[in-house]
Amino acid sequence: MSRIFILFIALAFSSCSATQSLQSLSSLTSNKWVLNALGGNTNLTSMFGDQLPFLNFSADGTLSGNDGCNNLTGNVGSDFLKTDQLDLSGLASTKMACATSGPDKFASMLGDAKSFDVKDNVLNLLGADGTSLAQFIPGN
Repeated sequence: MSRIFILFIALAFSSCSATQSLQSLSSLTSNKWVLNALGGNTNLTSMFGDQLPFLNFSADGTLSGNDGCNNLTGNVGSDFLKTDQLDLSGLASTKMACATSGPDKFASMLGDAKSFDVKDNVLNLLGADGTSLAQFIPGN
């Protein structure tokens, strides 16, 4: 009897975790994510001017967006919705001359991002060691 109870508790916890994960992933693909902090810096106007970078993730593993100057597109990895792992190093970008340094810093961060999490309506792109490289909030 106690084995059945332990199994039930384990299944309940894994079910809650899976539900939270599905909610996070649904949130990831249903929002336009606008940059809110880059490398801990929230003074984004000095880096980007009036156009903040944004990302749009699709359930099919594609991404589109803007780095504050150039449009971005590409594939983030076929399993990113199942594993929270992604590879943004191969994104294609337009090559317009940009007035600020922000787009270069943003592109460098994207190349370093290896995973993500979505908590409390904030998307964090994380480095290989799990530290937050950038934070995004839903935008219009």
